[in-house]
Amino acid sequence: MSSLTATPMFKHRSSDRKAVPCVVSQLRIIPVTAHVEISCITSGNTTLEAAQYSHDETHVRWCNYKEWPLTDLLLLPHQICWVYWEGLSSIRMSEESIIRIPPYHYIHVLDQNSNISRVETGPKTYIRQDNERVLFHPVRMVMVPPRHYCVIQNPVVRDQGRNVQFDDIGQAKLRHGDQEIRLAQDPFPLYPGEELQQGITPLTVVLANTALHLKALLDFEDDNEKFVAGDEWLFEGPGTYIPRKEVEVLQTIQATVIRHNQAIRLRARKECQDREDHARVT
Repeated sequence: MSSLTATPMFKHRSSDRKAVPCVVSQLRIIPVTAHVEISCITSGNTTLEAAQYSHDETHVRWCNYKEWPLTDLLLLPHQICWVYWEGLSSIRMSEESIIRIPPYHYIHVLDQNSNISRVETGPKTYIRQDNERVLFHPVRMVMVPPRHYCVIQNPVVRDQGRNVQFDDIGQAKLRHGDQEIRLAQDPFPLYPGEELQQGITPLTVVLANTALHLKALLDFEDDNEKFVAGDEWLFEGPGTYIPRKEVEVLQTIQATVIRHNQAIRLRARKECQDREDHARVT
């Protein structure tokens, strides 16, 4: 970037169309990378969330998914931040008595007497009671397409019939601090307390002569095989890896080709059994 000296510039008034001189100091030539749409947002308990690494007008750096409240008027490019109209929308929605919920959308309704939120799904025309408050406008349900998955934080408790369990006061039971990986299924809403920790992500396709180095984080059983926390193994391709909350993917390993008259020397890092069921010690 090159800086220019202060030069007089002219702007036109819409009334008399006369040129009025004004001085712009430290004018810099900045390349245009993209055209973005600008939103004018006013304060009122509105929450912003960074969509990418960026700086605001006070030169404060915001990382992905970091939220902060809006306290003043702000001109905001859509490519930098996502806007959650929590405060403003809740005020407007609380004044509306009839809420039309489209198909595959849902809302959270707060009972101000019991302080318990519940889910109302569409298509429906919901009539709000005097002691209720709608927390946000109708939101589209989470839709997981085939060969994709998402991660839910604090998932609801379900029975064997996949029905949501509720406590004595009518609140959905949550597995606090736990995670649930959901594959392709019908669109579903997020119950109060649930969080979409990881959005819609394609499944990992493991190619031939490639393997995933996996490590167990918790004790679990898979296909009548028991795994203990700390166990490590390989998921060899070709195939599609289905993630589990108990397993961590450490790295992707490429196969080593051993040619004629060649060999490789191996050393066990811990006690194990190799492919030929030979016991190996450190």
